Amino acid sequence: EKLRHLIAHGKNALLPENRSVPTMLFVKKARVEYYPFGVIGIIIPWNYPFHNAISAISSAVFCGNAAVVKVSEWSTFSRAKFQKLFQETLAKRGYNPDLIQLLPGYGDTGAALCACPDIQKILFIGSPETGKRVMATASQNLTPVILELGGKDPFIILKEAELDHAIEVALRGVFVNQGQNCIAAERVFVESDVYQEVCDKISKVGSKLRVGCPPCNIVIEDSSTMVDCGAMTMPAQVKKVDLLVQDALSKGAVALAGGKPIPTKNEHQLLYPPTILTNL
Repeated sequence: EKLRHLIAHGKNALLPENRSVPTMLFVKKARVEYYPFGVIGIIIPWNYPFHNAISAISSAVFCGNAAVVKVSEWSTFSRAKFQKLFQETLAKRGYNPDLIQLLPGYGDTGAALCACPDIQKILFIGSPETGKRVMATASQNLTPVILELGGKDPFIILKEAELDHAIEVALRGVFVNQGQNCIAAERVFVESDVYQEVCDKISKVGSKLRVGCPPCNIVIEDSSTMVDCGAMTMPAQVKKVDLLVQDALSKGAVALAGGKPIPTKNEHQLLYPPTILTNL
């Protein structure tokens, strides 16, 4: 959808725009013109490797820039395939295949990209903590930055809502991609008149969500192989989620669903039950 919108409206968005001038300068004319920056440095997270890359790359290249993308160290397996796809596409359309570069690496690679004087703009998607470091490093060269940082996205349910539908949408907003989503709903505010009803309904639905790793040869028609929530991306994320949950519970929160790690002998367990807390 982003690509469709860019194709349909991108050209008009980049057209020169006339601006009004102060009365004292009535003999003058003013306009805004848009020019490419040059090379855009892009640092993306691991939760949607292709989506995060193509969304930023498409806008940068459409505006006449080259793109150097530092992918997450947790999603480097797909980097080479994406690099080949982008290069082949550029070559077939008559462009330099090196216009888009995807870099593997850890934090030092991202830091080097932010400090590089040949990078004319930085786009970063990630945590506020890392975003601060990106801004500080980029400021050494006065490189402008765009920061898309995490937050605590609210979901609001009013008493006039169709509660069953609202709960369905809320749970999808919370647990899509196992909650590893920068716009996932993380707090649900419920109007007091329907609070208990929503708690009862959301507990019933949430406790039935299926957790597991479906087989590679999954058959859509076979419901026995279907799951609602799969594995998280890395052990550190599972531990972080559990620490947050246990901290909340120790301070008086009540678990309407989940709240305890799934018992396993695997020290690299990446499954965590869908958890709904109240009384926070």
